[in-house]
Amino acid sequence: DPVMAEGIIATRLEINDNLPAQVTAFKAIAANGNSPQITVSWINPTQYFGGILLVKKMGSAPTAINDGEQIYSGAGTSFVDNNVAFGTTYYYRAYPYNPRKQYQTMLAVTSALPKAGTLASELPAGSFIKLKQDGVPTKFLVVNQGLPSYEYDASCNGTWLLIEDIPFYDNWSTSSRRNDYANSTVHEELNTNTINKFTPTIRSQIKSIKLPYWKGTGTSGTAQYGADGLDCKLFLATSKEVGTTQIPADEFCHLGSLLDYFSEGNDTAANSKRIAKYKGKASAWGLRDPQKGESYGGCTIDSDGGKSSMNIANTIGIRFALVLPSDFLLKPTPNSDGSYSPMEE
Repeated sequence: DPVMAEGIIATRLEINDNLPAQVTAFKAIAANGNSPQITVSWINPTQYFGGILLVKKMGSAPTAINDGEQIYSGAGTSFVDNNVAFGTTYYYRAYPYNPRKQYQTMLAVTSALPKAGTLASELPAGSFIKLKQDGVPTKFLVVNQGLPSYEYDASCNGTWLLIEDIPFYDNWSTSSRRNDYANSTVHEELNTNTINKFTPTIRSQIKSIKLPYWKGTGTSGTAQYGADGLDCKLFLATSKEVGTTQIPADEFCHLGSLLDYFSEGNDTAANSKRIAKYKGKASAWGLRDPQKGESYGGCTIDSDGGKSSMNIANTIGIRFALVLPSDFLLKPTPNSDGSYSPMEE
């Protein structure tokens, strides 16, 4: 009996008349921002495989190999489609074929919608992004783009934000927990309660990272870097990240690297970049450094932007940071105050 494949009738049954299985992991990912682009990728079958035909169509899925534009044919596993426009949904259908160009017609469709906007990675340090907390748009300062240094795990690669104003005061920790940041009350508060003040959409976009930290207390701990970093989404900065000079030497644990926005030193210009307000008044805020050689001491930024220390059981301004993906999409034009808002929130 003849074997029917889409567009072809085989007149005699041969081993090559067997059809390959359908592709797997078939997906289309839009590159949003200034230049529309869609990358389509897949995993090819192995048996009876000759290649794959990729058919593209706007608005709906292709129903046959001639229903749309045939944009790729070959044995590859991906295709970059630059012939797309913002605001249009493109559908892609995979047709694996055998060496006789007989097509597998089991349905395999994926789609993507490129969106115009500004990528978070395009904003220079010193820019502002507004993210809603408890429904209120809140300004976050862009303080770094990419990995600050080799000391950071790859998960830290992205757009670093520091909340502009101090949102609340709290204890850094308790006397029983001492200055062990991983077990501190502030680390717990940020990653259980404060994180839930963001909308579900933003919460899902904030990166889970492995952050350099001091494991243990200031008297017995060790610095942890790279893949050994602390799992978190929200975190306090370190004195080194915000550029405070180590005076006296080794008073605080050396953690991390200077972030793009800040200047190293304790002069007026450097200090001014670290000043933050609580309810309209310049106030002190805490860092994640424990005080070296102490079990209850921690590092803070004073109301004038200089560095100081504190007892971790005392209340301090909690000014936290987070990392967004570099391709986090913002609206194409800024707000009236110069800040940018997410495309979706």
